[in-house]
Amino acid sequence: MFKMHHITKFFYQGQILRRKRQVVQDVSLSLAPGETLGLIGPSGAGKSTIGKLAVRLIKPSHGRLSFEGRDITHASRSIAKQVRTKMQIIFQDPQASLHPGKTIDNLLREPLRLHRLMSRAEEPGAVKRMLHQVGLNADILNRYPKAVSGGEKQRIVIARVMAVKPRFVVLDEPTSMLDVSVQANILHLLLTLQRERNMAYLYISHDMRLVARLCQRVAVVDQGRIVEQGPVNEIMARPRHACTRRLLRIGNL
Repeated sequence: MFKMHHITKFFYQGQILRRKRQVVQDVSLSLAPGETLGLIGPSGAGKSTIGKLAVRLIKPSHGRLSFEGRDITHASRSIAKQVRTKMQIIFQDPQASLHPGKTIDNLLREPLRLHRLMSRAEEPGAVKRMLHQVGLNADILNRYPKAVSGGEKQRIVIARVMAVKPRFVVLDEPTSMLDVSVQANILHLLLTLQRERNMAYLYISHDMRLVARLCQRVAVVDQGRIVEQGPVNEIMARPRHACTRRLLRIGNL
């Protein structure tokens, strides 16, 4: 379904003396429908940059991206918009994804209007279905993001993403800013939605315990490169790279 072929990304720093800084180097990944691939590594390893590259939020410097058999590396704006409904990302901080000046009702209607998924008359029913799907009540619709909890914010973000019926979703540490008591509920919701829709997930984390629970395969990132990847059980039983062994020690696994 989704493939990254030898993706490299570098940025330029400095206004006068321009320095090239490479943050992702020669990364190749693939995901099948219904699969969860864990992307794990220490802070600053390049995991989030890989996630943004996967959904074309930033363009690669070299390499190729393909989705459902189509090369999307240099897709035109119109094609990129078509693909955008099928490829989504959920970030670590739900507050950053929600406009503070809009009500929850307006925030949930936004993707429906942006992608012209239905008429205005159909929106109220769709919004109620979105809320029900993520376990929220309609009494929050007239509230603003600051008036709901962190867990409720992330459920609203998930509802917005799922409204466009994506086939591939990048989960960039979606529970790391939530209370431990809320994390399990959000992860259960994401897995339930995945099973219902047969979506592929790229799950970004620094926690090997969560990756072991949620993912079928894992890719270990260190300094912008994938240093090891394979089935989770095999990687955990026989880690070959020092970075993988270090992550396992931190997780006490």
